[in-house]
Amino acid sequence: MFDSHAHLCDEKFNHDRDDVIQRAYDNGVTAMLVVADSLNTCEQVCSLAARYSNMYPTAGIHPHNAAFVSEDTVVDLEHFIKTHRDVKAVGETGLDYYYGHDTVTVQKVLFEKQVCLADSLKLPLVIHCRDSQSDIVNILNKYSAVQGVFHCFSSDETFCNEVLEMGFYVSFSGIITFKNAQAIRDAAHCVPLDKLLVETDCPYLAPQGYRGKRNEPAFISATVKCLAEIKQCHVDEIVKRTTENARTLFQIED
Repeated sequence: MFDSHAHLCDEKFNHDRDDVIQRAYDNGVTAMLVVADSLNTCEQVCSLAARYSNMYPTAGIHPHNAAFVSEDTVVDLEHFIKTHRDVKAVGETGLDYYYGHDTVTVQKVLFEKQVCLADSLKLPLVIHCRDSQSDIVNILNKYSAVQGVFHCFSSDETFCNEVLEMGFYVSFSGIITFKNAQAIRDAAHCVPLDKLLVETDCPYLAPQGYRGKRNEPAFISATVKCLAEIKQCHVDEIVKRTTENARTLFQIED
């Protein structure tokens, strides 16, 4: 299994990070994308990924951090990526209007700069989208060559089809296992197997059966099983296709 979105540098893992990673490998996780959300975590994820095989870093600035950036931040991000050739994607970036009403303008500026950066560096995007669908689409439509993934998809089938029409991948987290997540399961049903990714978004969003616990990559099998039920195929097929898709999107050679 390929966990395509893990925040393994989160402070919730500070006391047992190595054990968490070993549990992931012991439970069938063969690769992980370790996701940054600020310039500081860019350094952390690259350092962590360098210590482990089949662990790959991103570099980007989350919309929750939009209020703390300066005009030079994206310049610094570009320099970081150019000097860290192991970076596989720009992100986590995007727009979040659920928490960020007071930073909408700066969020949009920051997101578009990172989309432009991904375009110029020919890297995929890892996109966070919450209550901001139309603005996300409007910005992405300016950069038709950019590809990427809408991570932790939590919208409906209509928006999912719009994302697919733009050529983006769609990733599902443990949310899909929640009892009240039928709309997200309906969205997953419409995603072709060649556009599907799976993730934990750990330490957040532990799947049903682990609710209330810190999420970790070892729990991804619950999400994979749920997707297999939705797609009416064997678990092995979901594992195979989501792993192949992650390697294709993030340009990871065997």
